[in-house]
Amino acid sequence: MLGNGSYKGILTNTDNATVSGNYNFIRNVSSAPQPTLAQHLANKSYVDQAIASSESRLTKKIEESRGGELLSQ
Repeated sequence: MLGNGSYKGILTNTDNATVSGNYNFIRNVSSAPQPTLAQHLANKSYVDQAIASSESRLTKKIEESRGGELLSQ
């Protein structure tokens, strides 16, 4: 039986659960749009944006270190 709240058999956002083995979901599992702690799940959109932002900052730093010379791809 899952859940320790008012609704037995249903997990809510206030329940704690340890899952060992396989668990099948009938719907997609989702996460918060932006993780706030290191152990939080990050969704694809958040990761893609973080990588794009890092690439942009890195490219700018390299160009600055080369006296404004643009990097070619």
